[in-house]
Amino acid sequence: MPSAEILCVSWHSTLPQNTGANIRIRSLLQEYKKFHPVLLAPAPTDSGFEHVQFSSFKLPSLLNRLLPFNADIFACLGSKPFNSALQKLQQKKFIAVQCEHLWTYPLAKKLARHFQIPLLLVEHNIEATYVARVYGKPAITALVRRLEQKAIDGSDRIIVCSQIDAGLLQQEFKCKAEKIWIVPNGVYSAENNRVFGPDSLPSQLRERNFVVFLGKTSYQPNREAIEVIRNELVGRLREKGIIVAVVGGPAAADYTHIDDGFVFTGFVTEIEPYVLQAKACIAPLVSGSGTRLKILEYAGLGRPIVATSVAAEGIDLQNDTEILLRDDWAGFSEAIIEIQADDPRWKNLGQRAKKVVQQKYRWQAIAEEFELHLSQLKT
Repeated sequence: MPSAEILCVSWHSTLPQNTGANIRIRSLLQEYKKFHPVLLAPAPTDSGFEHVQFSSFKLPSLLNRLLPFNADIFACLGSKPFNSALQKLQQKKFIAVQCEHLWTYPLAKKLARHFQIPLLLVEHNIEATYVARVYGKPAITALVRRLEQKAIDGSDRIIVCSQIDAGLLQQEFKCKAEKIWIVPNGVYSAENNRVFGPDSLPSQLRERNFVVFLGKTSYQPNREAIEVIRNELVGRLREKGIIVAVVGGPAAADYTHIDDGFVFTGFVTEIEPYVLQAKACIAPLVSGSGTRLKILEYAGLGRPIVATSVAAEGIDLQNDTEILLRDDWAGFSEAIIEIQADDPRWKNLGQRAKKVVQQKYRWQAIAEEFELHLSQLKT
């Protein structure tokens, strides 16, 4: 087994590719492999990478059931994972430890110290901002902020998705600018889209005017957006014969309310047929942090986008030129209706967004920029 040069420490699975974190981690690692071997651990096995599984910390099952979030975030805590890692990595040589997520930091820090190599902390979100927006609990936010401050102070470099997040690190965590690398989210965007006919859609959506909201339905910011769709958008859009299709699991497919203007497709193996045949793609998010891959996926396929300012945060798309940003629900609905009615103002909205994505948000180019950062760190 070849020695790996980058040790990516993550509790988070890279498969299936149905969440933003899964897509970001796997896509970047696939591109990193063109420059350096990558060892992924202790996340569940992914045949695309050299992989080592460590023993993990587990909470009592009763406590697990009481938590409102995935208890696997605690998998890297304590001495058990570290001792297991040392046994399995003792013959390895690394140039850096890449720590995916704040919750992996305790293990990643110990490994970086043991191997005497730099620690790169990947902040998919600014966690304190995310927790404040989603949960609105000051005590929980304060706790997360303390943990995040410790991780930022203890890491050699902090990787964020956008200039906005870099600014938050400097303002709220007093992080020096030279410690921060901006490594944005990206997409694989082909010059020409694949062609799909109506038979690539479920029969219920054929011959219908619909818009798409893409996302994992159990993720809290997406759940909030789905409530906005139900309570604020569907009534306005139904009057114009427009259906909102929520594309993604784990919610099961449900077309029973299609005549009311709202459906769930459930998990789909390909998103392209839905996105390409939708009249528009939407992101009515009101919380969250980082940059949203759904916006880049929509744009990478050249589709017109209507989103809130929160949803498009950190992505370099210009309002009313490459995307329609609307933060009031009447205006949001009206923008969708205008696109559906072929308003000439928005004719090339999607193609202009695609051009920006291909210039700035391709995974291949993003990985090349990361390699430049890494080479400078090594010297």
